[in-house]
Amino acid sequence: MKEIISVVIPVYNTSQYIEKCIDSVNNQTYPNIELIVVDDGSNQETKLKLSELSCKIDILIHQENKGQSSARNVGLQKAKGEYVIFIDSDDYVELDFCKKLLTNYTDAHSVITCFANLVSEDNQITVFEPKGGGLNKAVLNNIALGTSLFVKRELLNIGGYDEQMRNGFEDWELLIRVLNSTNKKVFVVPEPLYNYRKGIESTTTKANKIKYDLLKYIYKKMKIYINYILMILLHFYC
Repeated sequence: MKEIISVVIPVYNTSQYIEKCIDSVNNQTYPNIELIVVDDGSNQETKLKLSELSCKIDILIHQENKGQSSARNVGLQKAKGEYVIFIDSDDYVELDFCKKLLTNYTDAHSVITCFANLVSEDNQITVFEPKGGGLNKAVLNNIALGTSLFVKRELLNIGGYDEQMRNGFEDWELLIRVLNSTNKKVFVVPEPLYNYRKGIESTTTKANKIKYDLLKYIYKKMKIYINYILMILLHFYC
């Protein structure tokens, strides 16, 4: 039997996008997927849409609004799969997304990511190419998509997402802790298998407006990464 991949979709007020997101997961060529949807205190329109789509969802959870990190952690705790992928509810994935990420997994990597199509409101597409690599690169830049393949036990070992981070970059902070804990790397599948909608007021766009406040929070937590402090200073001041 093939390994289970648990796909977790946190949802907050995305009634117009969620069906395409869910369908893109259910139509995967990889056969053994568990779909977990966590409604993070959405409006009634979104709750109604999720009710209509419930037959397409393996586990549907409703909670009061606590933020994406909390919703992802709830899904992580419920996941049965050895591997877990988090997908934003306003985005969607290509048919071979799960299969190609898992095919490229090795013991040398904690995270398998891919290129992404950045889709504008007028359907213009540009391709984003995360760099991959190890902790020394991750402390300077986010080198993976938030939507990547993780090993569930490795996320549980570090306590999952930081639920204090409700304003963005929580995926970057998680990545740093995963790589530090495992001493492994990020592998990048060089194909645009993920589709990210640009132009809407997403958590990412909000985060970029307060980027340096979020970076200060992340770096303040990074006392254990003392060997990389000089690299950080050179990155910002040279």
